[in-house]
Parts: sequence; structure tokens; C-alpha cells
Amino acid sequence: MALALLCSCVPDHRDAYMPDSAVYFTDNTANKGVQHILMYDVQSEVEAPVYVHCAGLHAGNANVTARVAEDYIDYYNKVNYTAFKALPANCYTLTKSADELSGRTAAFAVSFNVPNIIAFSKEDGVDLNDYVLALGLDADNLPVATVKDTTSLGYYMVSPILRNATLQIKSTGLTPDGNMTITAELPFE
Repeated sequence: MALALLCSCVPDHRDAYMPDSAVYFTDNTANKGVQHILMYDVQSEVEAPVYVHCAGLHAGNANVTARVAEDYIDYYNKVNYTAFKALPANCYTLTKSADELSGRTAAFAVSFNVPNIIAFSKEDGVDLNDYVLALGLDADNLPVATVKDTTSLGYYMVSPILRNATLQIKSTGLTPDGNMTITAELPFE
């Protein structure tokens, strides 16, 4: 009995090698770290959510903020042999740049100004495929996750993809009085 009591006081080391909690952007690993936001030329504004997650053994509480991080674009270009440039500031607004991480998730929001993006895309020498918005992540009492001495998990890059709106014809028909009917919809809400 005494042996059983003595063994029950031995510290539990199951959690000893588990990673500490850290926060990161969730959508930054696809497409070589650059996300694409699709917008159509008849829209005035497109809002895009940006998600943050807390990984590790325990969920953490922290105030997290997103900031524009143009300096990360230079780092990304050097590491990935690309030539991205910063999207002009009048083409977007951080509509929600702070959130409280309580548990595992938080979210930010970026609003893209489509008329300004259209005007910018028409300037000489501008190819929208070369422009990105880079966001950096800060947290007040949790570290930002890193991978292999890079800071890629603490940054989020998004590139606008501008398309011409086209109608998608769903059905056609004739009314009894001889008029033609066409049911069509735009490819976005």
C-alpha cells in the first residue's frame, strides 16, 4: 500500500515534450504562402476573413493584432526568388485588425476597394499578379509560431485576382405570348 502511494506521487512527464502554445495565421501555407482573393469588376468592395489559430498543448488567451507588413515582402522575395511588390494602401482597409484569442481561434477582416484596384491595374506597367498585401501577426502573451527558423507562420500574404463579371445563363424559354425569357445570375453574391 505504501509503495502504491509513493508511486502515485511521481511527477507525470507525459506533457514534457509537447510544444508550447503559439499563434499563427491558418491559411498561409497553400500556394507557396500567397492566398488569392477573387473579385469582379462590378463589385465595389470585397471583404476577406483572415483566421488565426492557437496551437500547442493548451489553448491560450491573448489579444492578437494584424498589421501591414511590407518589410516581409522583401524577405519572402529573397527566400522564394519572387518579385512581389506591396499593394497600394488605397486598395484595401483592415476593417478588423484586433481580436481576442480565447481558446483556439480569432479572426481579422480585410476589405478590398475594387474601383481603386481597377484604377491601379490600368496604370502603365502594372500587373496585379505582382502585387500582394502582407499582414504580420502580434500577440500580447503568446509567441507567434515559427517553422525552421522562418517567420512564415506569423505572416499572411494575399493577392487580388480581378475578373470581368459575366452572366451565367441558367435557362431560356418562351412565354405563351411569344416573349423570350432568360434566367441568368452573376457568379458572386
